[in-house]
Amino acid sequence: MFQGLSAGASTSASQSSPNPSRKIQKRSVSCGGSFYHSNLVTSRSIMSAILLMSGPACTHQAMNSNGPRMLRHITRSQFTSAATKLQDDGLGSLVVLQHNHLTRQSSQHVFIKKPPGIALEGLMRNKDLCQIEEYTLRYNMRPPASIIRKWKPKLVELGFVPEDHFKE
Repeated sequence: MFQGLSAGASTSASQSSPNPSRKIQKRSVSCGGSFYHSNLVTSRSIMSAILLMSGPACTHQAMNSNGPRMLRHITRSQFTSAATKLQDDGLGSLVVLQHNHLTRQSSQHVFIKKPPGIALEGLMRNKDLCQIEEYTLRYNMRPPASIIRKWKPKLVELGFVPEDHFKE
């Protein structure tokens, strides 16, 4: 009935797979009560998700609530690191806005994407992040409500974006 198993032998992920040379590694990491596979979250995947968020700007908060499901629990430092790399590649700029909330003051990192025509050169250098057509489509979509409601007035007031930069 059980051929090929000797007494005391156990099966593992690599023995039960059709290709024994290929090992399946799934490491779950706990993050606030939810689990995600740590091998799926890379700096490149976060960078790609930032570029493909709808609208011309992306925040850590918007990424955690509207981003791809596997990236909804990234840390602020992971977001900032990926956005800094995108800034270095010439695909946008990372700005830090101060926000007063009741009695405490906090800061929010906002990545402002460059318009598709200007970002073309950076996208050509980083073809693995996203396709130019998809970037253009997502850039022209309406951004998450949290960005329009909270951060648009501040970004316009400080001169980071023009008044008509966001579609409402």
